[in-house]
Amino acid sequence: METMKQPFSTSEVNSLSLVHFLRVLTKQPLFNGKTEVDQLDKIFKIFGTPNDTIWHGFSKLPGVWVNFVKHQ
Repeated sequence: METMKQPFSTSEVNSLSLVHFLRVLTKQPLFNGKTEVDQLDKIFKIFGTPNDTIWHGFSKLPGVWVNFVKHQ
């Protein structure tokens, strides 16, 4: 029987939970960008820029043509 791959790892779920908890606690956006692209850049500075190695199929998602600065 083939094992199904989980859509998110435990660490990804924990990261998202922490971000949501801090947003609720402070009553402010944690990554408050001036534009959507600016907000994504702020997130990528903290968590790293996604790529196909860590997110299978990332480059095929709609809108990924934007060239973000690569953060590790």
